[in-house]
Amino acid sequence: HSFINQKTGYEITSPDGQKAKYLHDAKTDTWSLVQNGKKQDLMHFNGDGTIDAFINGETLRVTQDEAGLQKVRLAASANFWAAK
Repeated sequence: HSFINQKTGYEITSPDGQKAKYLHDAKTDTWSLVQNGKKQDLMHFNGDGTIDAFINGETLRVTQDEAGLQKVRLAASANFWAAK
């Protein structure tokens, strides 16, 4: 994998040449993934210190700590296994 730090985010190239861009929109404080011409919002930082994580079309509001990260991991994992 190669990582390129850009002014608005990062570009990652996999060993087989596929590219993904992680972009930060400073106006909305939102991180998005752009891959294969499609843009998907990943998370938004709220003014109250919480984060909205966007997982499979649903919004999960979490705190910016280990407990919040664990909630995101569990939701992403549950969605991954439900899709199989």
